Amino acid sequence: MPVSIPAAFIVSMWLICLHLRQRFKDRLGQAPAYAFNLVQAALVILTAVAIGALIFAVQQGLLGHPDMQISGNGSYSGHLAWYQDRAEAVPQAWFVSLPLWAYRCAMLLWALWLSFSLIKWLAWGWQAFSTEGAWKKTRPIKAGRVWIKGRDGSSDDPAGGGQGGKKGVSDRDRGQEG
Repeated sequence: MPVSIPAAFIVSMWLICLHLRQRFKDRLGQAPAYAFNLVQAALVILTAVAIGALIFAVQQGLLGHPDMQISGNGSYSGHLAWYQDRAEAVPQAWFVSLPLWAYRCAMLLWALWLSFSLIKWLAWGWQAFSTEGAWKKTRPIKAGRVWIKGRDGSSDDPAGGGQGGKKGVSDRDRGQEG
């Protein structure tokens, strides 16, 4: 499979996800902070993968050899084996062949178009990404006290009324390991 098909799929999914992020900004804005931030993190990862796929596709297009999908009869991309039919009334076969530099020029023009388009896409993508804010502040998780039973079975839990020492202080707070 050519490199361009998976790269095109990834870039298409990236653009679709950014469009959906912009389209459903109100619904996403009402989502809990962890869900909002999870969607944003997924978009950041997808953006990095899509840009990597674009860079790889451009590199393969500019520096690689074109895959002409030539196969069969001992043929490959650098050699085309012909055969001659013995029939009398067969139309003449013909093909158009261009030198490799024509392919390289076409790839260069495509890469230039892609670079200018990518600048526009990234500006639009940032606007879609940052609508309703880029990240939501989450509440810090409050750490509760951990009540550890002592070796003698007593608890430091004030509600339990254990004999382990000062009430409301765990073994960890006293520096002892349970």
